[in-house]
Amino acid sequence: MSKENAHYEWKHIVNLSDCIALRQRLRLVTIPDHHASDTGVYRIRNIYFDSLNPSWKGDHQERFRIRCYNGDNSQLYLEKKKKLGERYQRDSVPISPEECQRLLRGDVEWIPGSNRPLLMELYAKMCYQNLRPKTLVDFLRESFLYPEENARVMIDSTVRSGMNIWDFFRPSLSSMRTCTRGTAILEVEYDTNIPDIIGDIIQMCNRKYDTASSYGSYRLFG
Repeated sequence: MSKENAHYEWKHIVNLSDCIALRQRLRLVTIPDHHASDTGVYRIRNIYFDSLNPSWKGDHQERFRIRCYNGDNSQLYLEKKKKLGERYQRDSVPISPEECQRLLRGDVEWIPGSNRPLLMELYAKMCYQNLRPKTLVDFLRESFLYPEENARVMIDSTVRSGMNIWDFFRPSLSSMRTCTRGTAILEVEYDTNIPDIIGDIIQMCNRKYDTASSYGSYRLFG
């Protein structure tokens, strides 16, 4: 299981003209994410788990999801993102397509023998907190890395969401677009402070800070 260091997050809603200018400036000082294609863009598809009493509230929050990059269903990840006060931490473990399908069916009896702590934590929450896979989210991401200060800038666009979790394995989606036409989600992840050079670039986007989670922003349904 991989565990990232806790980090801060900063989000904005930006228009597409902002995105054009941001890309041009960010490419001068950053490097691309390893998931990116030659165009610098890659696709992310998530299935979010939820219950009747969602935990993404307050200062101590967490959510589970299954993630796929660029439509490659042979490499799937179970992830937990947790909020610790004002910081966030992400844990991740690979799962097979077969394990993913069993989770989507609610079949969890195999998990205790898997010897993977993150799966065991999900197992407990599915058994005792009625956590279930509920929402499918699909979007395009451009990610710009600034390794000198361990910062990352992301632009998420063409965000779509739906309740048919089995669409996760289908190449194309018929679900609705949830992000307002002509906008994208700008996010910065950083350790302590946003690097000055990154801050100068994103200051051009005079938008209101979005405290809602990406999950909350993307959801169409309850």
